[in-house]
This record gives sequence, C-alpha cells and structure tokens, in this order.
Amino acid sequence: TLDYLPKKSDLLVLNAGCGSGEVNMLLARNTSWQVDAIDIDEKAIDLSRKLKEEYNIVNLNIFHSSIEDYRSEKKYDIIVSNDVLEHTENDLVVIKQFSDLLKPNGAICITVPALQSLFGYHDKMLGHYRRYNKKNLTEKLSPFFEVKKCRYFGATLIPIALLYSRL
Repeated sequence: TLDYLPKKSDLLVLNAGCGSGEVNMLLARNTSWQVDAIDIDEKAIDLSRKLKEEYNIVNLNIFHSSIEDYRSEKKYDIIVSNDVLEHTENDLVVIKQFSDLLKPNGAICITVPALQSLFGYHDKMLGHYRRYNKKNLTEKLSPFFEVKKCRYFGATLIPIALLYSRL
C-alpha cells in the first residue's frame, strides 16, 4: 500500500478503518505527515492507542468513529482504507464520504477482498457484505475519483480462500 502513496512532505493523512494500528505506525514513520486514524471497533482503537503510546508517536491522532459518521473540518491529502469497504452495508455512502474528505488532487488507496465467487463462510464470519472485482470497484469509484491503478494481488492465496470460504 505505501508504495502507491505520494512521496511528499507535510501531508495530512487519514487511515480510515485503522484496525489495531499497524498501518498507523507505517504511515506515521514519515514524521512530516500528520496522520488521523479512525475505526468503529473500540478494541481496535484501544490497541491503536497502546501502540501510539508505546512508541511515543506524536504525529498520530486516533478517533473512535465509523467512516459514515466521521466529520472533520480538515481535508486530507491522502486517504488509506485497507479492507474496509466490504464491511459497510452501503459502500457508495462510504466512497462519497471519502470524496468529501479528500482534497482536490489528493490520493486515495483502497484495498478490498477480490472476487465475489470466493465469498463464503469466512467472509460471513468477518462481517463482509461483498467482495469486489476490478470492474465493479472501478465503476463505484469512478464517479468520485480518477482511478489510476486497480490490480489484484495475493492470487496465490486463492486456494486458501477457497478452503476457508467454501469447505
């Protein structure tokens, strides 16, 4: 994910769906960036805050909020959202919210699980509503963003996904 982000200084970054905080730590390594992180899960927020304290990260703010409810007077240069859209009942509302939070000419980096044909038990247990393919994700993003790159990665994990989801 980080390889696709701008390499500039003094950026305002939103990690939307920060989970337990590992990506927060990677983003905050660039000490000229100010990172805001949100998640709906209180346990994940607690873990993120513990990591922040343990490593004394000063350029990181952590907020307990859903993406849909998150309000900020700031506009972000970068939004990162790893494996979040599939957890939202209405992904178009979230995509619109990302658009509202992003500066013009900002960058957004989204990861989602691929291929609806792999949807199964594992997804249901994780609270997923759907999986995506490049075409339908691009179609959902295109009204709000210029999609510059959309690709699959981790294809070697498909047999494992089939095992967990289908058997």
